[in-house]
Amino acid sequence: MIIRKAEPSDLAEIGDLWIELMDYHKELDPFFTRSLPGAELFKEHLSKQLNSEQAAVFVAVDSAKVAGYTVVSISEYPPVFQKSRYGIISDLAVTKNCRGKGTGKLLFRETQHWFAKNNIERIELRVADANENACGFWKKMGFTSFITTMYREENQDSN
Repeated sequence: MIIRKAEPSDLAEIGDLWIELMDYHKELDPFFTRSLPGAELFKEHLSKQLNSEQAAVFVAVDSAKVAGYTVVSISEYPPVFQKSRYGIISDLAVTKNCRGKGTGKLLFRETQHWFAKNNIERIELRVADANENACGFWKKMGFTSFITTMYREENQDSN
């Protein structure tokens, strides 16, 4: 397994894996239903990330095929906090065939190195509560909850 920075030629395979990820999440929560142009819009987003100094996309390659990817970026809180810069892992996905074999851990370790090179000491991510596998993975990587995102659909009755 090789972990490297993604290249434009990887975008099609990453897009296919993103579709797999979104369709998996849709089964957990209909919120994750992707729009018709979703895959193309995601690839456009990734294309911009490939050329950004504030972001990176890494791929895990096994037998010349993309087996996983991660998208990371640097963001800032408002200046009211002592530490304003932090890293975000916005996506990490591994193909079904490669799950449970350490691919996700290798991708995460690469993101840690990238964040360290960019002097980022805090890394955050969002994970769907219904995705027990992902929640377990991130806990194994040392993550813990610090805030809860809540939502309300406006078509619900208010009490």
